[in-house]
Amino acid sequence: TETLMSAQSMVEGYWVRFAVRNNLATSSIGLMHSFNREKKFFVKNSLGVTEYPYWKRGVHKYLDEGRIGAQYRIVLPQNEETIIYDFFRSKPFDRTRGMGGTGKGLDRIMLGLWGEIQAKENLRVLGSVAFLTPVLLFGFYYFFMYLVSGGNYLWISLILFQVSVIILFSYLLRTIAIDFKFINSEMRLVFLGLLFLLMIQFFRKALNLRADFPRINKLFLLGICFFGFIIILNFITSLSWPHEEQMNLIKYPPDSLGPGIIKPYQIFIPFGILLLLSILLSFISWRKGNSASGYLCLSFMLPFLAVPLAGVVYLIFREHFYLIMPSATGFLLLSMFVTFGFSVAQNMNDLKRLALEQQMRLTEAYQRFVPEQLLSNLEKESILDVRLGDQVQKEMSILFSDIRSFTTLS
Repeated sequence: TETLMSAQSMVEGYWVRFAVRNNLATSSIGLMHSFNREKKFFVKNSLGVTEYPYWKRGVHKYLDEGRIGAQYRIVLPQNEETIIYDFFRSKPFDRTRGMGGTGKGLDRIMLGLWGEIQAKENLRVLGSVAFLTPVLLFGFYYFFMYLVSGGNYLWISLILFQVSVIILFSYLLRTIAIDFKFINSEMRLVFLGLLFLLMIQFFRKALNLRADFPRINKLFLLGICFFGFIIILNFITSLSWPHEEQMNLIKYPPDSLGPGIIKPYQIFIPFGILLLLSILLSFISWRKGNSASGYLCLSFMLPFLAVPLAGVVYLIFREHFYLIMPSATGFLLLSMFVTFGFSVAQNMNDLKRLALEQQMRLTEAYQRFVPEQLLSNLEKESILDVRLGDQVQKEMSILFSDIRSFTTLS
């Protein structure tokens, strides 16, 4: 049928039989599935009945001979109809991806050239490594800058390290047999909540909210407390994953809202509000003459360029949009952290320049208290002309006097 008898079939498992005719110039075809956890299928054609090995995500290897995850290399004779018996099961159910708003999600099947599937997988791995490498390098760079110069470099480095952890858990760790509670449970919200917490703290420090906007600073502190609560709540609930909502789709129909008591989109809302507020505050500070806030304003605006960037990528690489867009978005976010570093560096330069100007003004103010006789003895016209290491040789008479019997007052 076009639809399943019940969404619960996604958890209990079901078989699908379909026929396909190979009109391509090769018999090496790739059978691609969506995000099911278990795969098993048979192929029937003129070569006989071929049984392909059973695979379960998190138990069996991600890469094997003729298989990449749930993507299999199958042989379909040319110009011949082949019948495929395919098994689906997603237990526990992935509520993030779900069945989709159109009813097509985890049960989707795609056929393509096996060589293209291998190339896409290699490109996906290279994209992840190409993004992860500069993220880690910049993370260590900003950390060492913090050790040398202090300032807000620490928060940028911690944010980049957290981004690296998310990349590792979201992609690289799914290629090995790892307990799925670390990827599909509320644990992903723990990582996301920690990232947002670090970013909000950086916003506070970079915008100097405590001194310049004390009332708004309390709002950001409230946001930090909220994400701290999110981290603790989801860590506790992830320990007992999977829950009933991942196993009973009759009682909890698929909604694609993801795991957790507080859903992912509900977590994004307060962070989005604070991000927009940070853009406004940085723009105000920049208009008042704070050059470092100009870099901050630019950094905060970069994530919003993802929308036009997606349009450009879709127009140029339409067939490979979902393959290229994650890497393009990743480098856009990396650019945001680079400009964050520019902002911190500019802020430190401004502070040094301000301290130097204040020191010069203070020296000029104290100049009027320097006796002219002292300047004459030093052979200087102004105390500002005195430099470290200056020497003056004078013959002077010194009167010594014993003051041990003087009182404190005298």
